[in-house]
Amino acid sequence: MVQRSIDGIIPPQPDDMTKKKSFNYSKYYKRTLASLAVLLLIVGLSFCAVYIYRDIFVTPDPIPSTIRKSVNFTVYYPGSKKLPVGYTLDARSISASKNAVILSVNYGHNDQIVFTEQPLPSNTDLLTFYAQRIPLRNNLTTPVGQAAISALNNQTFVSLPADKTWIIITAPDNINQAQLKQVLMSITQG
Repeated sequence: MVQRSIDGIIPPQPDDMTKKKSFNYSKYYKRTLASLAVLLLIVGLSFCAVYIYRDIFVTPDPIPSTIRKSVNFTVYYPGSKKLPVGYTLDARSISASKNAVILSVNYGHNDQIVFTEQPLPSNTDLLTFYAQRIPLRNNLTTPVGQAAISALNNQTFVSLPADKTWIIITAPDNINQAQLKQVLMSITQG
């Protein structure tokens, strides 16, 4: 509403007409900076979460893709984070032919557990092998199948039929059985 004076209308002051509403850059800058800080915090926490998840829960696959592609069965290996203390998968020992993959786990003073993997035979052939070669055995249910633990040719012998693979494991006859079971429980397909 226009003000009136005794003489009439009060003319507008020159400052009111030329004064424009200025943009508050300081306020805009603070909001942008705060948004950027929150965004950087979210991105940083996401990277940390992925790194921690990968480091704790995901074990890198030690089996080269060339070996996996060279055979027509699933390749298994003992997960290094689940092996007993002092047991290590020897990455240099991993080799393959058309019908077999061989790898080993080292422990102690030059002791090793040898894994030989090949296509799974028929149930009949497997049962015949058990009856003829390892009639006395202990069974252990593992994450990948039912293991039969026995002695054969002065060695500890394990037969572990998995999905499409027969995992045959040999170890010294004096291996700690609790640690052998821990090795068997660590087997994964990656």
